[in-house]
Amino acid sequence: MIPRDVTLARVGGVPVRLHVSWLVVAVAVVWSLSTTMDLPDGPVVRWTAAVAGAIGFFASILAHEVGHAIAARRRGHHVHAVTLFVFGGVTEIDDDARRWQDEFAIAAVGPWVSLNLAALLGLVTAGLDWYQLLPTVATVLGMLGWLNLALALFNLVPGAPLDGGRVLRALLWPVLGSRRRASRVAAAMGILVGIGLWALAGLFAVTQQGALLSALWLTLVAAFIVAIAFGQWRAARPAAATADTSRDPTAATGDDVTTDRAAGRGVVVGRWVRSGLSVALVVLALLVVPMPLIEESPGPTFDVGPTIELSGDTTPLDGEFVMLTVFVRQPGIAEVVRARFSEGRTLRPIGEVVAPDQGTRDFFSEQGELFATSFEQAAAAALEAAGEDVVVDEDVVVAHVLPDGPAADVLRAGDVLVEADGSPVGSAEDLAARTATMEAGTSLPLVVRRDDREVDLDVVVGELPGGERVGLGVTVGMQLGDLGLPREVTQGDLRIGGPSAGLVTALTIYDRVAEEDLLAGRTIAVTGTMGVDGTVGAIGGIDEKVEGAVASGAELLLVPLAQVAEFEAASDGRVPVIGVATLDGAISALRGT
Repeated sequence: MIPRDVTLARVGGVPVRLHVSWLVVAVAVVWSLSTTMDLPDGPVVRWTAAVAGAIGFFASILAHEVGHAIAARRRGHHVHAVTLFVFGGVTEIDDDARRWQDEFAIAAVGPWVSLNLAALLGLVTAGLDWYQLLPTVATVLGMLGWLNLALALFNLVPGAPLDGGRVLRALLWPVLGSRRRASRVAAAMGILVGIGLWALAGLFAVTQQGALLSALWLTLVAAFIVAIAFGQWRAARPAAATADTSRDPTAATGDDVTTDRAAGRGVVVGRWVRSGLSVALVVLALLVVPMPLIEESPGPTFDVGPTIELSGDTTPLDGEFVMLTVFVRQPGIAEVVRARFSEGRTLRPIGEVVAPDQGTRDFFSEQGELFATSFEQAAAAALEAAGEDVVVDEDVVVAHVLPDGPAADVLRAGDVLVEADGSPVGSAEDLAARTATMEAGTSLPLVVRRDDREVDLDVVVGELPGGERVGLGVTVGMQLGDLGLPREVTQGDLRIGGPSAGLVTALTIYDRVAEEDLLAGRTIAVTGTMGVDGTVGAIGGIDEKVEGAVASGAELLLVPLAQVAEFEAASDGRVPVIGVATLDGAISALRGT
């Protein structure tokens, strides 16, 4: 059986324990820091710094709680343990403060420690930056400084069970004449704080793109605060005979001590914690369950030029070719609500985008492959338009094999036909012409490429259904094969999918290679697919891409000719639109504008 708490050490005689739930935070913090810290030194340094940052965060929370423990012991209280768990830390004190001054000091010292740590880390970071020393260390320490400041400010929020709630209780104790009454007010404030955090989490989920995980975590924190605050509010209700009979602020009744002690134990194992977390988990499940929809919204726009590297002689770009993108995802309930009430966001049934036999993960993976293929074809078209030699190979591929045909047990769909009877197979017509002159029962040696290796096969030509001709009983088609480019052309990892960036890629490469200036100092937004033969194809997400073009400040928008009317309607005069059918047509259009 795995223990719930593990004792790590003793600080001043107080056990420091680690609840197993802290492992969730440790993993989340390491992953978050590894993806957010600005560290250009590579993955090893990045992950090492992330682990060091997580350890520093762990130590910061520990220092915060040890501050509570030391303050409590100095005032004659017995500290049972300091325990770190998924929502931070708790200092377990066996008896409650007997004076409001003690309550205030014990509660306030935690945020005070965090504020001092934030100041110290800030000074060290500033010193390292000033002398340009240890930039990676400075980044980690600076991040820890901000985390300690956030820890202090959040804990000072005036609502139980946060430190600010205990400070509020201490200040209200002499005013209301009763610790119990002050506890009720602090607990009520805690409930309001939790409800406010719930509302804030919902606002983030609905209005902030990419903030769902933060909203989910905030929801859990809100559930925890509400559960504990409500438990303390119930525990501080007036009891029968031992209820508050004295208005002496320095003399709490036995009932006050007993009920608050019970509420303190509830921080770790109380039933309200379990109930609150259960509710939070249900809410989380509802938020993260993907809906059978696809959401499309305007994606980021950026200058393509700096993302493409070309070998050989090139000319600089005088202006910007802007790539337009559409942000596509399968939304949860929160995203669906946001899309319903937001302009520029479109919801489509998932069946209109993803094939019935294809999962969304496979769909997005396929889009990434399409982007890579489109880039290569656009590079080939651009270099050929610039007068450079490009070798284009096309493969003859088996598309379908008749179940009862001559090649049923030999060929497979997807096989690339390389040779037939010792000669290269150049086209589907070439293969059909060869088999048409052969007699039924004749063996035809084939070389096919299957699973990235060449295989020798023998197929016996036979009569095809209907008995009027002979053949292999296969349907073949042409598939673009290897492209021989005269230059090395690469693009950075943009994490973009789909083929609609083909035209903007081709124009960018052409402008850098050819001895002419198409941009002429302008910002031009471009969208459209690009075939290896220079043809421009249609794209989706017209409304979203028009919004992106307008937001980028583009002076001109180049689009597929077949969709120019739709783009003009969506643009409504906000940006001039030009339709083109080929790469040569796009080049001519930019020359003439």
